[in-house]
Amino acid sequence: DRVEVVRGPASTLYGSSAMGGVIQALPRRFETLMVDVGYETTGSERHAAVALGEGPWSVGVAARRRDRSESASGAELNDAFTQASAVLDGVWKIGGKTIGVTLAPSDGHDIGKDNTDYPSRTTTYPRERHVIFKVAIETEQWRAALFAHPNSLDTEVVRDNGGGSKVGNRSFDFGGNIQIDRSFGPGASLLAGVDLLARRNVNADEERFEDGILEELHT
Repeated sequence: DRVEVVRGPASTLYGSSAMGGVIQALPRRFETLMVDVGYETTGSERHAAVALGEGPWSVGVAARRRDRSESASGAELNDAFTQASAVLDGVWKIGGKTIGVTLAPSDGHDIGKDNTDYPSRTTTYPRERHVIFKVAIETEQWRAALFAHPNSLDTEVVRDNGGGSKVGNRSFDFGGNIQIDRSFGPGASLLAGVDLLARRNVNADEERFEDGILEELHT
């Protein structure tokens, strides 16, 4: 639906992870059937999406793919990618409370990283996976939410001298927050909250290949 951006340090309001700013992506809710198909000449990029909403539920699925494009001078750019994503959203009003559930998985393949080192050094992300789950409860005086985010990212670097490396990163992020917002008459109000952000099962597996020697490292 929209993306909200707060530039610069925002740790006071959003926690220690927001020292560089905040990006909040708010998923769109669909009320009827929606179909979107498109094509761009740059890299022959094509995309397709279908979504449907009825009652408390809203679901959308999208896929995008782009081949390597060219710069204005005709040089090949390492900017190809393939990505699929979805969002499932449910909202209910029960006994003065609003309950919301959101599930947003995404899966990317062969994502190119374009930079000045290409093609002498080619960096790609063979696979990137995210699953974001959130459940929230809200009333007029308080709100609470819990979230979970298992994710993984594979990186591959190939150099023209035959060397290179592969890195696989995995982690499980989760957290929650509760916030109280009360008014005590004109000119007097209270806003207080507690926020938790945690990361577990952090693993990085790396393989380096240099001068015919293979090194393996697990962190």
